[in-house]
Amino acid sequence: MPPPIASLVPSPPTAIPIPAWHAVRPEAVWAAWPAQRPLAALRSGADAEASRWVILAEPEAAQIHQQPAEAIRLLTAHSAAAPAPFDRSSLDPHAPPFLGGWIGQLSYHLGQALESASGSPAQPASTWPAAAWFFCPRAWVFDRLRQSWWAVGPSDWTRQPPDIDPGPASNSVRGFDLGPLRPTMPAADYQAAVRRALSAIAAGDIYQVNLTHALHAEFTGSTRALFAALAEQLRPWYGAYLELPDSAAGSRRAIACASPELFLSFDPRTRRVETRPMKGTRRASADPAELRDNPKEQAELCMIIDLMRNDLGRVAAVGSVTVAHHRAIEQHGRPASPGESAAGVWQATATISATLREGLTLAHLLRATFPGGSVTGAPKIAAMQQIARLETFARGPYCGLVGYVSICGHAAANIAIRTALIEGEPDPASTARDAIRSGTLTYPVGAGIVADSDPLSEWRETLDKAAGIAAIVTHAPHAPSTRAAP
Repeated sequence: MPPPIASLVPSPPTAIPIPAWHAVRPEAVWAAWPAQRPLAALRSGADAEASRWVILAEPEAAQIHQQPAEAIRLLTAHSAAAPAPFDRSSLDPHAPPFLGGWIGQLSYHLGQALESASGSPAQPASTWPAAAWFFCPRAWVFDRLRQSWWAVGPSDWTRQPPDIDPGPASNSVRGFDLGPLRPTMPAADYQAAVRRALSAIAAGDIYQVNLTHALHAEFTGSTRALFAALAEQLRPWYGAYLELPDSAAGSRRAIACASPELFLSFDPRTRRVETRPMKGTRRASADPAELRDNPKEQAELCMIIDLMRNDLGRVAAVGSVTVAHHRAIEQHGRPASPGESAAGVWQATATISATLREGLTLAHLLRATFPGGSVTGAPKIAAMQQIARLETFARGPYCGLVGYVSICGHAAANIAIRTALIEGEPDPASTARDAIRSGTLTYPVGAGIVADSDPLSEWRETLDKAAGIAAIVTHAPHAPSTRAAP
Protein backbone atom coordinates (compact mmCIF):
# COMPACT_ATOMS: atom_id res chain seq x y z
CA MET A 1 0.00 0.00 0.00
CA PRO A 2 1.64 3.28 -1.11
CA PRO A 3 1.70 6.63 0.71
CA PRO A 4 -1.11 9.19 0.20
CA ILE A 5 -0.93 10.80 -3.23
CA ALA A 6 -3.38 13.72 -3.09
CA SER A 7 -0.69 16.22 -2.10
CA LEU A 8 1.57 15.10 -4.98
CA VAL A 9 -0.97 15.53 -7.79
CA PRO A 10 -0.62 18.96 -9.46
CA SER A 11 -4.02 18.97 -11.19
CA PRO A 12 -6.99 16.62 -11.77
CA PRO A 13 -5.99 13.67 -13.95
CA THR A 14 -7.39 12.91 -17.34
CA ALA A 15 -6.92 10.45 -20.19
CA ILE A 16 -6.42 11.46 -23.81
CA PRO A 17 -6.29 9.02 -26.76
CA ILE A 18 -3.14 9.02 -28.93
CA PRO A 19 -4.41 8.52 -32.50
CA ALA A 20 -0.89 8.81 -33.94
CA TRP A 21 0.02 5.56 -32.19
CA HIS A 22 -2.94 3.56 -33.52
CA ALA A 23 -0.63 0.97 -35.15
CA VAL A 24 2.13 1.01 -32.54
CA ARG A 25 2.72 -2.09 -30.43
CA PRO A 26 3.71 -1.78 -26.74
CA GLU A 27 6.95 -3.59 -27.52
CA ALA A 28 7.97 -0.71 -29.80
CA VAL A 29 7.38 1.90 -27.10
CA TRP A 30 9.28 -0.28 -24.63
CA ALA A 31 12.22 -0.52 -27.00
CA ALA A 32 12.18 3.26 -27.62
CA TRP A 33 12.20 4.19 -23.93
CA PRO A 34 15.40 6.23 -23.33
CA ALA A 35 17.98 4.25 -21.41
CA GLN A 36 18.71 7.20 -19.11
CA ARG A 37 15.07 7.67 -18.02
CA PRO A 38 13.65 5.65 -15.12
CA LEU A 39 10.91 3.16 -15.93
CA ALA A 40 8.14 1.36 -14.08
CA ALA A 41 5.89 -0.88 -16.13
CA LEU A 42 2.93 -3.24 -15.85
CA ARG A 43 2.48 -5.39 -18.91
CA SER A 44 -0.42 -7.51 -20.07
CA GLY A 45 0.22 -10.14 -22.69
CA ALA A 46 -3.39 -11.08 -23.37
CA ASP A 47 -6.11 -9.51 -25.51
CA ALA A 48 -8.79 -10.34 -22.95
CA GLU A 49 -11.00 -8.48 -20.50
CA ALA A 50 -9.26 -10.10 -17.53
CA SER A 51 -5.88 -8.79 -18.68
CA ARG A 52 -5.82 -5.89 -21.09
CA TRP A 53 -3.70 -2.98 -19.81
CA VAL A 54 -0.06 -2.15 -20.48
CA ILE A 55 1.26 0.77 -18.39
CA LEU A 56 4.63 2.44 -19.11
CA ALA A 57 5.50 5.22 -16.67
CA GLU A 58 8.40 7.38 -15.53
CA PRO A 59 8.63 7.51 -11.72
CA GLU A 60 9.14 10.92 -10.13
CA ALA A 61 9.43 9.86 -6.48
CA ALA A 62 10.05 6.68 -4.53
CA GLN A 63 9.08 5.36 -1.11
CA ILE A 64 11.31 2.44 -0.10
CA HIS A 65 10.56 0.63 3.17
CA GLN A 66 13.39 -1.75 3.95
CA GLN A 67 11.87 -3.12 7.15
CA PRO A 68 8.40 -4.69 7.42
CA ALA A 69 7.57 -2.55 10.47
CA GLU A 70 7.79 0.62 8.35
CA ALA A 71 5.37 -0.79 5.76
CA ILE A 72 2.97 -2.01 8.45
CA ARG A 73 2.81 1.49 9.97
CA LEU A 74 1.90 2.77 6.52
CA LEU A 75 -0.87 0.19 6.13
CA THR A 76 -2.21 1.16 9.55
CA ALA A 77 -2.30 4.83 8.60
CA HIS A 78 -4.22 4.00 5.45
CA SER A 79 -6.83 2.06 7.40
CA ALA A 80 -8.14 5.25 9.03
CA ALA A 81 -10.74 6.27 6.44
CA ALA A 82 -12.00 5.29 3.01
CA PRO A 83 -11.52 8.09 0.46
CA ALA A 84 -14.38 9.11 -1.81
CA PRO A 85 -14.05 7.52 -5.28
CA PHE A 86 -12.78 9.78 -8.04
CA ASP A 87 -15.48 11.13 -10.34
CA ARG A 88 -14.76 9.68 -13.80
CA SER A 89 -17.94 11.04 -15.41
CA SER A 90 -15.97 13.60 -17.44
CA LEU A 91 -13.71 10.91 -18.92
CA ASP A 92 -14.17 8.75 -21.99
CA PRO A 93 -15.93 5.54 -20.81
CA HIS A 94 -13.12 3.51 -22.38
CA ALA A 95 -10.38 5.38 -20.47
CA PRO A 96 -8.01 3.13 -18.51
CA PRO A 97 -8.37 2.57 -14.77
CA PHE A 98 -4.85 3.90 -14.15
CA LEU A 99 -4.76 7.70 -14.47
CA GLY A 100 -1.44 8.19 -12.74
CA GLY A 101 -0.60 7.18 -9.20
CA TRP A 102 1.68 4.63 -7.56
CA ILE A 103 3.30 1.53 -9.05
CA GLY A 104 5.16 -0.77 -6.69
CA GLN A 105 5.56 -4.00 -4.78
CA LEU A 106 5.13 -5.70 -1.42
CA SER A 107 7.49 -8.55 -0.50
CA TYR A 108 6.46 -11.91 0.90
CA HIS A 109 8.26 -11.24 4.20
CA LEU A 110 5.89 -8.32 4.84
CA GLY A 111 3.16 -10.96 4.99
CA GLN A 112 5.23 -12.89 7.51
CA ALA A 113 5.39 -9.75 9.66
CA LEU A 114 1.64 -9.17 9.35
CA GLU A 115 1.13 -12.74 10.60
CA SER A 116 3.79 -12.71 13.32
CA ALA A 117 3.25 -16.36 14.24
CA SER A 118 4.13 -17.50 10.71
CA GLY A 119 7.90 -16.94 10.63
CA SER A 120 10.98 -18.65 12.01
CA PRO A 121 14.11 -17.04 13.48
CA ALA A 122 16.19 -19.62 11.62
CA GLN A 123 14.93 -18.58 8.18
CA PRO A 124 17.32 -16.31 6.22
CA ALA A 125 16.35 -12.62 6.21
CA SER A 126 15.65 -10.98 2.86
CA THR A 127 17.95 -8.18 1.73
CA TRP A 128 15.21 -6.81 -0.56
CA PRO A 129 12.82 -4.08 0.65
CA ALA A 130 9.59 -5.06 2.36
CA ALA A 131 7.84 -2.49 0.16
CA ALA A 132 8.86 -0.22 -2.71
CA TRP A 133 6.46 2.26 -4.35
CA PHE A 134 7.08 4.74 -7.18
CA PHE A 135 4.95 7.82 -7.79
CA CYS A 136 4.11 8.01 -11.50
CA PRO A 137 1.83 11.01 -12.21
CA ARG A 138 2.02 10.43 -15.98
CA ALA A 139 1.97 7.29 -18.11
CA TRP A 140 1.33 5.84 -21.53
CA VAL A 141 -1.33 3.12 -21.35
CA PHE A 142 -2.18 0.59 -24.05
CA ASP A 143 -5.50 -1.26 -24.16
CA ARG A 144 -4.84 -4.65 -25.76
CA LEU A 145 -8.54 -5.39 -26.02
CA ARG A 146 -9.36 -2.25 -28.03
CA GLN A 147 -5.86 -1.80 -29.50
CA SER A 148 -5.67 1.85 -28.44
CA TRP A 149 -3.15 4.11 -26.68
CA TRP A 150 -3.84 6.69 -23.97
CA ALA A 151 -1.80 9.44 -22.36
CA VAL A 152 -2.87 9.68 -18.72
CA GLY A 153 -1.96 12.21 -16.08
CA PRO A 154 -2.40 15.95 -15.43
CA SER A 155 -4.44 17.61 -18.15
CA ASP A 156 -1.69 20.10 -19.04
CA TRP A 157 0.60 17.16 -19.89
CA THR A 158 -1.78 14.75 -21.63
CA ARG A 159 -2.64 17.32 -24.29
CA GLN A 160 0.98 17.59 -25.43
CA PRO A 161 2.42 15.32 -28.16
CA PRO A 162 4.11 12.16 -26.83
CA ASP A 163 7.81 12.74 -26.16
CA ILE A 164 8.79 9.14 -26.99
CA ASP A 165 9.23 8.12 -30.62
CA PRO A 166 8.59 4.38 -31.14
CA GLY A 167 10.27 4.44 -34.52
CA PRO A 168 12.98 2.37 -36.21
CA ALA A 169 15.79 4.13 -34.31
CA SER A 170 14.76 2.51 -31.05
CA ASN A 171 16.87 1.39 -28.14
CA SER A 172 16.32 -2.33 -28.82
CA VAL A 173 19.96 -3.15 -29.65
CA ARG A 174 20.99 -3.45 -25.98
CA GLY A 175 21.18 -7.02 -24.76
CA PHE A 176 22.23 -9.20 -21.85
CA ASP A 177 24.30 -12.26 -21.04
CA LEU A 178 22.53 -14.91 -18.96
CA GLY A 179 24.50 -17.89 -17.71
CA PRO A 180 23.13 -21.39 -17.07
CA LEU A 181 20.31 -21.66 -14.53
CA ARG A 182 21.35 -23.80 -11.57
CA PRO A 183 19.23 -24.84 -8.56
CA THR A 184 20.69 -23.89 -5.20
CA MET A 185 18.75 -26.75 -3.58
CA PRO A 186 19.60 -30.21 -4.96
CA ALA A 187 16.69 -32.27 -6.23
CA ALA A 188 17.13 -34.79 -3.42
CA ASP A 189 16.94 -32.05 -0.77
CA TYR A 190 13.77 -30.58 -2.30
CA GLN A 191 12.13 -33.99 -2.41
CA ALA A 192 13.12 -34.56 1.21
CA ALA A 193 11.44 -31.24 2.11
CA VAL A 194 8.32 -32.41 0.25
CA ARG A 195 8.32 -35.60 2.32
CA ARG A 196 8.54 -33.53 5.51
CA ALA A 197 5.62 -31.45 4.30
CA LEU A 198 3.67 -34.66 3.63
CA SER A 199 4.34 -35.73 7.21
CA ALA A 200 2.87 -32.44 8.45
CA ILE A 201 -0.18 -33.04 6.26
CA ALA A 202 -0.58 -36.58 7.57
CA ALA A 203 -0.38 -35.24 11.13
CA GLY A 204 -3.24 -32.84 10.40
CA ASP A 205 -1.10 -29.70 10.83
CA ILE A 206 -1.84 -28.43 7.30
CA TYR A 207 -3.83 -29.43 4.23
CA GLN A 208 -1.51 -27.92 1.62
CA VAL A 209 1.75 -25.98 1.46
CA ASN A 210 3.43 -24.16 -1.42
CA LEU A 211 7.07 -25.27 -1.29
CA THR A 212 9.63 -23.37 -3.33
CA HIS A 213 13.32 -23.29 -4.17
CA ALA A 214 15.50 -20.91 -6.18
CA LEU A 215 17.44 -21.09 -9.42
CA HIS A 216 20.44 -18.81 -9.92
CA ALA A 217 22.41 -17.62 -12.95
CA GLU A 218 25.12 -15.09 -13.69
CA PHE A 219 23.76 -11.94 -15.33
CA THR A 220 25.33 -9.01 -17.18
CA GLY A 221 23.68 -6.37 -19.34
CA SER A 222 20.26 -4.74 -19.64
CA THR A 223 17.56 -5.78 -17.19
CA ARG A 224 15.00 -4.15 -19.51
CA ALA A 225 16.13 -6.43 -22.34
CA LEU A 226 15.86 -9.41 -20.01
CA PHE A 227 12.28 -8.51 -19.11
CA ALA A 228 11.39 -7.98 -22.79
CA ALA A 229 12.70 -11.46 -23.61
CA LEU A 230 10.93 -13.04 -20.62
CA ALA A 231 7.66 -11.32 -21.52
CA GLU A 232 7.95 -12.48 -25.12
CA GLN A 233 8.36 -16.08 -23.96
CA LEU A 234 5.66 -16.13 -21.28
CA ARG A 235 3.18 -13.47 -22.54
CA PRO A 236 2.26 -12.70 -18.90
CA TRP A 237 -1.28 -11.62 -18.14
CA TYR A 238 0.01 -9.58 -15.20
CA GLY A 239 3.66 -8.85 -15.94
CA ALA A 240 5.60 -6.11 -14.16
CA TYR A 241 9.00 -4.46 -14.26
CA LEU A 242 10.52 -2.25 -11.56
CA GLU A 243 13.94 -0.63 -11.22
CA LEU A 244 14.79 -0.06 -7.58
CA PRO A 245 17.11 2.78 -6.52
CA ASP A 246 20.74 1.73 -6.14
CA SER A 247 21.39 0.49 -2.61
CA ALA A 248 23.60 2.22 -0.08
CA ALA A 249 26.24 -0.40 -0.85
CA GLY A 250 26.09 0.55 -4.53
CA SER A 251 24.28 -2.49 -5.92
CA ARG A 252 21.63 -2.14 -8.63
CA ARG A 253 18.38 -4.10 -8.52
CA ALA A 254 15.47 -4.84 -10.81
CA ILE A 255 12.34 -7.00 -10.60
CA ALA A 256 11.24 -8.65 -13.84
CA CYS A 257 7.94 -10.41 -13.23
CA ALA A 258 6.02 -12.46 -15.80
CA SER A 259 3.14 -13.50 -13.57
CA PRO A 260 0.03 -15.17 -15.01
CA GLU A 261 -1.90 -14.68 -11.74
CA LEU A 262 -4.09 -11.82 -10.50
CA PHE A 263 -3.96 -11.37 -6.74
CA LEU A 264 -6.49 -8.54 -6.38
CA SER A 265 -8.28 -5.92 -8.42
CA PHE A 266 -10.45 -3.24 -6.83
CA ASP A 267 -13.04 -0.90 -8.39
CA PRO A 268 -13.74 2.00 -5.99
CA ARG A 269 -17.05 2.89 -7.64
CA THR A 270 -18.68 -0.53 -7.19
CA ARG A 271 -16.31 -1.61 -4.37
CA ARG A 272 -15.96 -4.94 -6.15
CA VAL A 273 -12.87 -7.03 -5.53
CA GLU A 274 -11.69 -9.88 -7.74
CA THR A 275 -8.99 -12.51 -7.30
CA ARG A 276 -7.90 -15.28 -9.70
CA PRO A 277 -5.91 -17.92 -7.76
CA MET A 278 -4.05 -20.61 -9.70
CA LYS A 279 -3.20 -24.15 -8.70
CA GLY A 280 -2.13 -26.86 -11.12
CA THR A 281 0.41 -26.57 -13.94
CA ARG A 282 1.34 -28.59 -17.02
CA ARG A 283 3.67 -27.84 -19.93
CA ALA A 284 1.86 -26.42 -22.95
CA SER A 285 2.90 -29.51 -24.93
CA ALA A 286 0.76 -31.70 -22.63
CA ASP A 287 -2.88 -32.56 -23.16
CA PRO A 288 -4.89 -30.01 -21.12
CA ALA A 289 -7.29 -32.82 -20.16
CA GLU A 290 -4.45 -34.26 -18.07
CA LEU A 291 -4.69 -31.18 -15.84
CA ARG A 292 -8.45 -30.76 -16.10
CA ASP A 293 -9.28 -34.32 -14.99
CA ASN A 294 -6.57 -34.81 -12.35
CA PRO A 295 -8.22 -35.32 -8.91
CA LYS A 296 -5.14 -34.13 -7.02
CA GLU A 297 -5.02 -30.86 -8.99
CA GLN A 298 -8.75 -30.36 -8.57
CA ALA A 299 -8.49 -30.74 -4.79
CA GLU A 300 -5.49 -28.40 -4.66
CA LEU A 301 -7.38 -25.52 -6.25
CA CYS A 302 -10.50 -26.21 -4.16
CA MET A 303 -8.48 -25.71 -0.98
CA ILE A 304 -7.17 -22.34 -2.17
CA ILE A 305 -10.64 -21.24 -3.27
CA ASP A 306 -11.89 -21.89 0.25
CA LEU A 307 -8.92 -20.04 1.74
CA MET A 308 -9.43 -16.97 -0.48
CA ARG A 309 -13.17 -16.98 0.20
CA ASN A 310 -12.38 -16.94 3.90
CA ASP A 311 -9.80 -14.14 3.55
CA LEU A 312 -12.17 -11.99 1.50
CA GLY A 313 -15.00 -12.74 3.92
CA ARG A 314 -13.06 -10.94 6.66
CA VAL A 315 -13.63 -7.60 4.89
CA ALA A 316 -16.50 -8.29 2.48
CA ALA A 317 -20.15 -7.30 2.72
CA VAL A 318 -22.23 -10.17 4.05
CA GLY A 319 -23.25 -12.56 1.28
CA SER A 320 -21.14 -10.88 -1.40
CA VAL A 321 -18.32 -13.46 -1.77
CA THR A 322 -18.95 -15.39 -4.99
CA VAL A 323 -17.02 -18.02 -6.94
CA ALA A 324 -17.67 -16.78 -10.46
CA HIS A 325 -15.61 -19.53 -12.15
CA HIS A 326 -14.67 -22.57 -10.11
CA ARG A 327 -12.00 -23.94 -12.43
CA ALA A 328 -10.86 -22.91 -15.89
CA ILE A 329 -7.90 -24.41 -17.80
CA GLU A 330 -5.97 -21.55 -19.40
CA GLN A 331 -2.90 -21.49 -21.63
CA HIS A 332 -0.23 -18.98 -20.69
CA GLY A 333 2.88 -18.29 -22.73
CA ARG A 334 4.16 -17.94 -26.26
CA PRO A 335 2.68 -20.30 -28.87
CA ALA A 336 5.07 -22.81 -30.36
CA SER A 337 7.03 -21.94 -33.49
CA PRO A 338 7.48 -24.58 -36.20
CA GLY A 339 9.86 -27.27 -34.99
CA GLU A 340 9.81 -26.38 -31.29
CA SER A 341 7.61 -27.00 -28.27
CA ALA A 342 5.58 -24.20 -26.74
CA ALA A 343 7.29 -22.21 -24.01
CA GLY A 344 4.12 -21.74 -22.00
CA VAL A 345 2.07 -23.80 -19.60
CA TRP A 346 -1.50 -24.82 -18.86
CA GLN A 347 -2.83 -23.34 -15.61
CA ALA A 348 -5.95 -24.18 -13.59
CA THR A 349 -7.55 -20.91 -12.47
CA ALA A 350 -10.52 -19.89 -10.35
CA THR A 351 -12.23 -16.48 -10.22
CA ILE A 352 -13.63 -15.20 -6.92
CA SER A 353 -15.26 -11.83 -6.30
CA ALA A 354 -16.62 -9.90 -3.32
CA THR A 355 -17.80 -6.42 -2.33
CA LEU A 356 -15.60 -4.55 0.15
CA ARG A 357 -17.64 -3.40 3.16
CA GLU A 358 -18.49 0.28 3.43
CA GLY A 359 -16.00 2.21 5.53
CA LEU A 360 -13.12 -0.17 4.78
CA THR A 361 -10.15 0.70 2.59
CA LEU A 362 -7.73 -1.00 0.27
CA ALA A 363 -5.39 -1.22 3.27
CA HIS A 364 -7.95 -3.32 5.15
CA LEU A 365 -8.27 -5.56 2.11
CA LEU A 366 -4.51 -6.11 1.89
CA ARG A 367 -4.16 -6.81 5.60
CA ALA A 368 -6.89 -9.46 5.35
CA THR A 369 -5.54 -11.25 2.28
CA PHE A 370 -1.75 -10.75 1.93
CA PRO A 371 0.16 -12.86 1.04
CA GLY A 372 -2.04 -14.70 -1.44
CA GLY A 373 -3.24 -18.15 -0.49
CA SER A 374 -1.97 -19.80 -3.66
CA VAL A 375 1.65 -19.14 -2.57
CA THR A 376 1.20 -20.17 1.07
CA GLY A 377 -1.16 -23.11 1.42
CA ALA A 378 -3.91 -23.87 3.90
CA PRO A 379 -4.53 -23.10 6.67
CA LYS A 380 -2.51 -20.00 5.84
CA ILE A 381 -0.58 -19.34 9.06
CA ALA A 382 0.22 -23.02 9.63
CA ALA A 383 1.36 -23.35 6.01
CA MET A 384 3.57 -20.25 6.36
CA GLN A 385 5.13 -21.83 9.45
CA GLN A 386 6.01 -24.90 7.39
CA ILE A 387 7.46 -22.68 4.65
CA ALA A 388 9.67 -20.96 7.22
CA ARG A 389 10.91 -24.35 8.45
CA LEU A 390 11.43 -26.06 5.11
CA GLU A 391 12.65 -23.39 2.69
CA THR A 392 16.33 -22.49 2.71
CA PHE A 393 16.16 -19.04 1.10
CA ALA A 394 14.31 -15.77 1.72
CA ARG A 395 11.56 -15.23 -0.86
CA GLY A 396 11.78 -11.42 -0.84
CA PRO A 397 9.61 -9.91 -3.61
CA TYR A 398 8.89 -13.41 -4.96
CA CYS A 399 5.39 -14.52 -3.88
CA GLY A 400 4.59 -10.97 -2.83
CA LEU A 401 2.73 -8.62 -5.17
CA VAL A 402 3.45 -6.02 -7.84
CA GLY A 403 0.74 -3.62 -8.97
CA TYR A 404 -0.69 -0.12 -9.02
CA VAL A 405 -2.92 2.19 -7.03
CA SER A 406 -4.41 4.83 -9.31
CA ILE A 407 -5.26 8.34 -8.20
CA CYS A 408 -8.85 7.50 -9.14
CA GLY A 409 -8.90 4.72 -6.52
CA HIS A 410 -8.65 1.73 -8.85
CA ALA A 411 -6.04 -0.81 -7.84
CA ALA A 412 -4.72 -4.10 -9.20
CA ALA A 413 -1.83 -6.36 -8.26
CA ASN A 414 -0.44 -9.70 -9.31
CA ILE A 415 0.98 -12.61 -7.35
CA ALA A 416 4.71 -12.18 -7.98
CA ILE A 417 5.48 -15.62 -9.41
CA ARG A 418 7.54 -16.30 -12.58
CA THR A 419 9.73 -13.53 -11.19
CA ALA A 420 13.40 -12.79 -11.84
CA LEU A 421 15.23 -10.82 -9.15
CA ILE A 422 18.37 -9.25 -10.63
CA GLU A 423 21.13 -7.63 -8.61
CA GLY A 424 24.67 -6.51 -9.43
CA GLU A 425 27.09 -3.67 -9.88
CA PRO A 426 26.05 -0.72 -12.08
CA ASP A 427 28.02 -0.94 -15.32
CA PRO A 428 30.55 1.93 -15.22
CA ALA A 429 30.84 1.83 -19.01
CA SER A 430 27.14 2.66 -19.52
CA THR A 431 24.84 5.55 -18.61
CA ALA A 432 21.78 3.30 -18.89
CA ARG A 433 19.77 3.06 -15.68
CA ASP A 434 19.30 -0.67 -16.13
CA ALA A 435 22.88 -1.68 -17.02
CA ILE A 436 24.40 -4.27 -14.67
CA ARG A 437 27.87 -5.76 -14.53
CA SER A 438 28.80 -8.93 -12.66
CA GLY A 439 25.27 -9.56 -11.47
CA THR A 440 23.14 -12.47 -10.32
CA LEU A 441 19.66 -13.47 -11.44
CA THR A 442 17.50 -15.39 -8.97
CA TYR A 443 14.40 -17.18 -10.28
CA PRO A 444 12.43 -19.03 -7.57
CA VAL A 445 9.92 -21.74 -8.49
CA GLY A 446 7.49 -23.78 -6.42
CA ALA A 447 4.72 -26.36 -6.26
CA GLY A 448 1.67 -26.98 -4.11
CA ILE A 449 2.08 -30.02 -1.87
CA VAL A 450 -1.03 -32.00 -0.84
CA ALA A 451 -1.60 -35.43 0.70
CA ASP A 452 -1.15 -37.41 -2.53
CA SER A 453 1.79 -35.41 -3.90
CA ASP A 454 4.71 -37.35 -5.34
CA PRO A 455 8.05 -35.69 -4.43
CA LEU A 456 9.68 -36.34 -7.81
CA SER A 457 6.63 -35.08 -9.73
CA GLU A 458 6.57 -31.91 -7.62
CA TRP A 459 10.26 -31.30 -8.36
CA ARG A 460 9.57 -31.67 -12.08
CA GLU A 461 6.62 -29.27 -11.83
CA THR A 462 8.90 -26.60 -10.40
CA LEU A 463 11.23 -27.00 -13.36
CA ASP A 464 8.29 -26.78 -15.77
CA LYS A 465 7.61 -23.33 -14.32
CA ALA A 466 11.17 -22.31 -15.20
CA ALA A 467 10.80 -23.35 -18.85
CA GLY A 468 10.13 -19.80 -20.02
CA ILE A 469 13.31 -18.30 -18.62
CA ALA A 470 15.31 -21.39 -19.52
CA ALA A 471 14.27 -20.85 -23.15
CA ILE A 472 15.73 -17.34 -23.04
CA VAL A 473 19.18 -18.73 -22.37
CA THR A 474 19.33 -20.26 -25.84
CA HIS A 475 16.69 -18.46 -27.89
CA ALA A 476 16.38 -14.83 -26.78
CA PRO A 477 17.06 -12.44 -29.68
CA HIS A 478 18.08 -9.77 -27.14
CA ALA A 479 20.89 -11.95 -25.82
CA PRO A 480 23.16 -13.02 -28.67
CA SER A 481 25.98 -14.09 -26.35
CA THR A 482 24.03 -16.24 -23.91
CA ARG A 483 25.23 -19.71 -22.98
CA ALA A 484 23.06 -22.79 -23.03
CA ALA A 485 21.48 -23.95 -19.81
CA PRO A 486 22.27 -27.50 -18.72
